[in-house]
Amino acid sequence: MRTLLASLLLLTLAACGNSQPVSVAASPTPPAPALTPRIYDQIAPDSTQPGSYTAVSSDYNFGRITVSDEVSGGSYESDVHGIAWMPQNLPSGVRVPVLVWLHGRHQTCQTAIGAVALVIVGDDDCPTGLLVIESAPSYTGYNAAAERLATQGYVVLSIDLNDVNDNDNSAPTDRGALARAQLALEHLDRFRAIDANGGMGFDALKGHLDFTRVGLMGHSRGGIGALKAGQENLKRPAAEQFGIKALFGLAADTGGLNIGQADYEVPPGVVWGAAHGYCDGDAPDFFSAFYLDKNRLRSDAAALRFLFVPMGANHNNYNTEWTSSDDWQLRDASQMDAQCGAMAATSARDDEPAQQAQLVFFMTSCFRYFAGGETAFAPLWAGRTGLPGSLCPDGTDGCAARFLTVRSAPPAERLLVSAFDSDSVLTTNALGGSTTLSGFSASALCTPDDGGDNPPAGGHGCPADPTFSRIPQLALTWASSGAKLAQQFPAQDLRSYRLFSLRMALNFAAGTNPATGQDFGIVLTDASGNSARIEAAQWSDALGLAPGDPFASSGSQRTLLYSSHFPLAAFAGVDLARVTSLALVFDKTPNGSVQTADWMFAR
Repeated sequence: MRTLLASLLLLTLAACGNSQPVSVAASPTPPAPALTPRIYDQIAPDSTQPGSYTAVSSDYNFGRITVSDEVSGGSYESDVHGIAWMPQNLPSGVRVPVLVWLHGRHQTCQTAIGAVALVIVGDDDCPTGLLVIESAPSYTGYNAAAERLATQGYVVLSIDLNDVNDNDNSAPTDRGALARAQLALEHLDRFRAIDANGGMGFDALKGHLDFTRVGLMGHSRGGIGALKAGQENLKRPAAEQFGIKALFGLAADTGGLNIGQADYEVPPGVVWGAAHGYCDGDAPDFFSAFYLDKNRLRSDAAALRFLFVPMGANHNNYNTEWTSSDDWQLRDASQMDAQCGAMAATSARDDEPAQQAQLVFFMTSCFRYFAGGETAFAPLWAGRTGLPGSLCPDGTDGCAARFLTVRSAPPAERLLVSAFDSDSVLTTNALGGSTTLSGFSASALCTPDDGGDNPPAGGHGCPADPTFSRIPQLALTWASSGAKLAQQFPAQDLRSYRLFSLRMALNFAAGTNPATGQDFGIVLTDASGNSARIEAAQWSDALGLAPGDPFASSGSQRTLLYSSHFPLAAFAGVDLARVTSLALVFDKTPNGSVQTADWMFAR
């Protein structure tokens, strides 16, 4: 992952949302030795390997219920149908986490040969008795990841949402958000009853399900369903709630409808993790990032927000039932885009096996850590690791050029320097000190519009256009070397913090930045006047130009403010108990144009 790095002093990490301040000595920390610049300090465990259980699956159908649409006020019936993957022969007394997966909007009725969509009929109207016509089995499209998790001691319920897809696209509608949430909770209710009493063909699960450790995944429009389920769960009486630990948005989308800002609020104590392919043509507006950004600096948050961006992934290849159509064609019919076009000579696209490997890795590592409490995966979600070779095109551990990340720590794990979210931040930072800009030919705050009821139309309003990190940010331009952005503040004790973190993107307009990307110095100074400098590009490779052809002409080039993390231990000779200033010095390149946000020290 391009942004993943960390201090060699990071030895342990508590689960996000439960971290405790590191105890510190009363005397100042002695100067730390200089570290060797490294993007990563380790490689993430390969969670794609099978566990010790034998995985078994069972298709189930528990009848029908009535579900609702929050916008129209209408209702309709839906099957309570899905496939359960589970570990076989669980020992007596062992309880395992429960996961629910929600697929997105795809065809609901299709030919059995070639999976050609029959768009004029819905799931309930699929002709019966004809061998060549079937209900589209989108809910089975994640079987590889579900099976792997079952071997590792998890129960996965992947549910059939075809009935929702038949009813969620005729305005006015909430695009199926509430109905998907109601079905997710209904499936959990049914299996809670099975855990108590057995029956329904699942006697083997009686007494084995742990509903204090629950995770939800939503793909595409299922992403808003998973988020809505987290919200609806909290509206239940306490005794009926589930212990939802993590929500994962897999290329999350809204179907083009913004249903109100409150509907994007992640429950404060629940992790939001996501993966969204850079070459996604079906959800090119990157709403997986929108969910993260809307929740990133909330004062009530107690859990991590994290986004992976696989640079070669599209939308459909994460579901094996959807791979016959390449969604990138929605944006680039010629398939010649320099980054994402399958026909382009320099294409960096991931194929179906590569994306299935990503699916297995993301799902298993996320839920094994946040729902299962398996701390071996903590460094990955702390932004400290490269990916194992099983995910990398050449099989070599790391694959820094293939993944980017955005990470936002909860309040207990961060000390905010500036969010660049109001005019006052141009003179005063969040620590009560002064902000000083010098040598810039242009500097201004900007916030890209979110597109209103048409999110793909948003992302405009900042120099790097479109910018799909729809957050306040500071746009800076310099035409000669030496521009500087400095933050002075009362002495801060940073000994319990390990990283300086920021988000940044480069303007990809011709001539605004070197083709090789940006580099700059980061200077830390203490109360005694001791300063140390590191070079950004030695610690992060998230400072390159966004690849691809222009987005406005259906290309892939788009802007996200990715995270870069710099270890405080690398600032040799600075007393971390009394740090008084932080500065970015743009003297490595003769010119540049960048957008930056969310400067903070992080534990």
